[in-house]
Amino acid sequence: MAPTTRSATSSTQDKYLKPLVNAAPPPNNEYLVEEYEVDEEGNYLRDERGVRIKKTKWLDPPQPTRPNLTDSLPVLDIQPAGVKRKIPKSTGKGKGRSRKKYKSAEEVTPSDGEGADGAEPEPAPTPTVALPPPVPEEERTFLPAELTFSFEEAKQHLISQDKRFEALFSRLKCKPFERLERVDPFSTLASSILGQQISWKAARAIKHRFVRIFFPQLPEKVDDITNELANYFPTAHQVATQDVASLKAAGLSQRKSEYVLDLAQRFADGRLSNEKLLQADDIELYKMLTAVRGIGPWTVDMFALFSLRRPNILPVGDLGVQRGVLRWTLALHDPKFKIKISPDKLPTANTEKEKTDEQDSSQASQTSTSAPVESGGTTGGEPEQEQEQDVSAIPPAPVLPPTPALTQSAKKGKAKASAKTKAKTKGKGKARALAKVEEEDEEHASGEEDNSDVEMEVAADPNIIPPLDGPIPEHLELPSGLRLSMLKNRLNDRVGKSKLLTDKEMDELTRPWVPYRSLGVYYMWALDTVS
Repeated sequence: MAPTTRSATSSTQDKYLKPLVNAAPPPNNEYLVEEYEVDEEGNYLRDERGVRIKKTKWLDPPQPTRPNLTDSLPVLDIQPAGVKRKIPKSTGKGKGRSRKKYKSAEEVTPSDGEGADGAEPEPAPTPTVALPPPVPEEERTFLPAELTFSFEEAKQHLISQDKRFEALFSRLKCKPFERLERVDPFSTLASSILGQQISWKAARAIKHRFVRIFFPQLPEKVDDITNELANYFPTAHQVATQDVASLKAAGLSQRKSEYVLDLAQRFADGRLSNEKLLQADDIELYKMLTAVRGIGPWTVDMFALFSLRRPNILPVGDLGVQRGVLRWTLALHDPKFKIKISPDKLPTANTEKEKTDEQDSSQASQTSTSAPVESGGTTGGEPEQEQEQDVSAIPPAPVLPPTPALTQSAKKGKAKASAKTKAKTKGKGKARALAKVEEEDEEHASGEEDNSDVEMEVAADPNIIPPLDGPIPEHLELPSGLRLSMLKNRLNDRVGKSKLLTDKEMDELTRPWVPYRSLGVYYMWALDTVS
């Protein structure tokens, strides 16, 4: 019988046969299989008996095919950095949260948070605010930016009276008398009234609303025009045409509206003018300004010192000045009591510090620790006690440094002094405490203190004011009736006291500074106690 042939293509399922059981272990995990031999035409070869001829060979195992999953995955809509995606809120149906709906690759466009080239979009430019023209300078009146005395002469006078002033002048500029600027007296006094009894931020907001009465085209937000606000402050003639109701619409109280109108009318009718303010002496200036409702002695002192630059002004009622004079006096008579220039008052390289000087000083001057409680003048027989207290901000140019806050060491000293005071009132403890106080006073009078530690601390911190070398000059001795222990107790324990020093004591302790007390007063605000 002739051998039969069979196409290899008709039996592809027989291509791979069962691996041999008794074969040797396959190398490299290959498979040993049997395969039928075929001729060139693809027919099976058979032997004499007609049986298909087999052969064995090693074959690599078939590798599994993996589907390309990337073609079926959705394209994530990833937002660029800084862009927040709005998550759709749940409709309330069902218990689960609503899912985000991702956009496919075809739906992603450059408007979906990306630029045309795939980069982040540029932020939109801030629209510029068109400001109206400010008040013409010819309609405003300014005090001349000049001194009526020699600054160098005043400086040398203070140094000759107390050598410690030399360290103050070398480390800190006396801004009111070294950085001269023009001052509009009406704007300065009116701003002082607007800022009474409120924080400097609230005062700035009220001042902005007050100015917008006359310039409604200005931006509604005060931050958009803070630097240019002074150029739009109305003149006295403009304010005098208003009434109380229109000023109250800007947020002013009834009394502040009356005070500002009274001030404006006095400048408008000539009762107050630049010439009268410059020609009046200190007493005449006091009478002239306190006649205005809402202006009291403290505001007059600040205006005379910072705006008129009077050389011999002593604000006896300012608690910040009183505290500075106490520290200055204690450091003179007790070398162990050290003072320094507060770091907040020292000049820095940061230009933003210069921009915020006015805000910081206004904020400090409006606290009860800096300005006294006082009442303005009265008109029309109005009772004095009904007047609004004048704790206003100081004139804006130049600015008053903030009053140093009570340091942590001063608070601890206050508690210790209070405990000592209680101990003095109990039996033998009182006698021992008094004896210790007298011993300290005698030690101070004999001048037996050891100054070695003080000299080391002064060398370590250049802001510490060094003590005087040698004995204390006679003109700097403590006035009669004042003792060193008394001054320490006043500085550390001022609970229930409206003043740290009386007017007479302030006059006696600063008498060596005459006729240039204003310069010394300015530096008293900058002093702090070394902890």
